[in-house]
Amino acid sequence: MRRVSVQEAMKCDGRLIDVRGVDEFAGERLGRAECVPLDRLAAEASGWDRGGSLILMCRSGVRSAQAAETLERMGFTNLLMLEGGIEACKKAGVEVIRDRK
Repeated sequence: MRRVSVQEAMKCDGRLIDVRGVDEFAGERLGRAECVPLDRLAAEASGWDRGGSLILMCRSGVRSAQAAETLERMGFTNLLMLEGGIEACKKAGVEVIRDRK
């Protein structure tokens, strides 16, 4: 697992996996992100390509580090962790989709 900056992550063409909860994801998210909550990650990832590039993110970086450990144990080899999560994206000016309530 390699930690990457927001700028590096946005240039990568791998799958962007957001491991926050469904409600958090619904409230604000990156447009190309897929929501796979941490508690469902192992089950959902069981059918994924173990060599495919995955960029993991959460709110600040804690859960994405846990996700990386889980996926490494499952045999995934091309993992990137977005340093600072969605909070870093907002600070960097990346467009964040927010649901209006």
